[in-house]
Amino acid sequence: MSLKYGILICLIISTSVQGQSKKKQIELLNGKLDSLTGLNTVLQDSLYFEALVMEEAINRIQSTELRLVQLQKEFDEISKENSDLRSIISTLEDEIQRITAAQGGSVEYNEDDNDLDDFIITTNSVGPYVIGNSFPEVDGIESNRKEETRWGEEASQYEVVYYDILLGKEKLMEVHVNSYSKITGISILSPRIRTSNGIRVGSTIEEFTAAFSDYRILYNYVTDWYWIESRSEGGGIKYRLDEKNLLNPRIDAVITEFKKSDWSRDSEIKIIECGSRQLN
Repeated sequence: MSLKYGILICLIISTSVQGQSKKKQIELLNGKLDSLTGLNTVLQDSLYFEALVMEEAINRIQSTELRLVQLQKEFDEISKENSDLRSIISTLEDEIQRITAAQGGSVEYNEDDNDLDDFIITTNSVGPYVIGNSFPEVDGIESNRKEETRWGEEASQYEVVYYDILLGKEKLMEVHVNSYSKITGISILSPRIRTSNGIRVGSTIEEFTAAFSDYRILYNYVTDWYWIESRSEGGGIKYRLDEKNLLNPRIDAVITEFKKSDWSRDSEIKIIECGSRQLN
């Protein structure tokens, strides 16, 4: 009996010990599970936070892009307004210069108007200055001789001798001469000297075509001149135009012909040329 009781007691003790061991294992496993659950929660919180940060960054980027688009539109509008203002300012400056020149000529030199009564522009002369004749000295008119080296066709140089013709402080024209002091060309710069038709520096294309129905408008690639002329004058006078008023620029050949519609209606003559500037 004692042996059986002893074996029974040992079995009970062994079972009790195993039960306590499994309990401890379960407790340890539960602890690890709780630890993993906590870690998972932390990871989920971290991912959620990162998602919030990313969403905030995306929102800021989108907001910045929208602001950039808005700023670009505002910049384009300001640029257009500035361009329009520059165009208006340029037009006003041209008009002011034209009015100032007209007023200056009529007020400052009003007493000397009679000095220019005989200065009529023709195909070969301006008053006493005649193409092919010797350069004259004219009472009441100041002349200053000048010499320049200029570039011609194919980068060739040539000497130019001319006289600045002045009435008081106003420069009326340049008279070009050759080595024999013979007049080869005249460039009229003042609006106070006119043709018999009343055309002068400052006259518009509309005024010119009203005076000459047989007009044509040309460009010379070699001289880089734009001008309008009358066939009835045989091309002896070239009424030069300002390129900035050309609406449809092009070069077809050495000589290109334009229509009046290729130019703005208020295009003005800036220089009137008789003869040739180069020496003959």
